[in-house]
Amino acid sequence: MIRFKPSRTTVAAVVAVVLIIAAGGAAVASNMGFKMNKGLYPPNAAKPGAGDNWASLPYNRPYNSYADLCTQLALPPGSQLTQVNPQTGTAQGPCTCGTGCATTNKLDLSNIVPASLLPGGVPAPYLGVKIRSTAFVAGTSSGIVVGSHNPSLQALLVPIFNAATCPTQGTSAGVGITWLSVPYHTTAVTANDLCVQLNLPTGGAVITRVDPVIGNLPPVLCNTAAAANLNLVLGEAIKVRRSGGVPCAPIASIAAHF
Repeated sequence: MIRFKPSRTTVAAVVAVVLIIAAGGAAVASNMGFKMNKGLYPPNAAKPGAGDNWASLPYNRPYNSYADLCTQLALPPGSQLTQVNPQTGTAQGPCTCGTGCATTNKLDLSNIVPASLLPGGVPAPYLGVKIRSTAFVAGTSSGIVVGSHNPSLQALLVPIFNAATCPTQGTSAGVGITWLSVPYHTTAVTANDLCVQLNLPTGGAVITRVDPVIGNLPPVLCNTAAAANLNLVLGEAIKVRRSGGVPCAPIASIAAHF
C-alpha cells in the first residue's frame, strides 16, 4: 500500500490515477467520482494516536450508517468507528461493526435528535470517521472508499466553547473540534493552504493531523510556518479547531478543488 503525500505538482497526478466514477464514463469537475484503496493500520500502545485511522469520506457516498461503512470497507470483526460532534464535543461511538450501534448511527450524525445538537442544526456529511482495529496488519490491511464530491456543500466550523459569548453551546472541552473530510481532489497541499481556503482567521484556528503509524503530531496554528510545513495526506481527515471569527457563529467553508 502506497501512502501518498501530495505536492503541488503531484496532486493532479494522484487524482488522475484515482478511478473516475461518473455517468457515461466522463469526469465532471463539479461532481467527480472517486474510488480509493485506503491503508488501515493497527494500534501501537507505545505511540499515542497510532491506529487512529481518521478517514476522509466523499460528501456523496452510497453508504449512510456505520454498518454500511463496515461493509463497504470489509472491516474485520471487532472494528470500531467513531465520530465527534463539533457542536457538543461528544463522541458518537465507538460503535463496533456488527452491533446495533453501528446500524443506528449515521455518518452525517443525522440520527441525533434534536437537530439543534448538530452544527447549524443540519446533517454534517463532511465529517471524517476514526477507524480502529487490532486486527489490522500494517502494510496489508486496506479498504475501498467510493463516492463523489458535492461542490456546494459547506462545512460548518463551530468555534470552541466560550461561556461569555456562546452560552447555548455544549460545555464539553471538545466543542469546536471538527474532524474534516478533506476532498480527495483538493488543491490544498499543506495545512496552511487549507486554512486559507476555509477562510480561517489568522491566529484563530489550529489544525492537527494524526499519523496512523507514528501517532499524534503537534498541532499547528493557521498562518504560521508550522502550518505551511505540515503536508496533508490523501484520504485522511484532519482536525480543525477554531477560536477566532464571529463568536458563537460557525464559519461556512468550502475547500477548493480541481
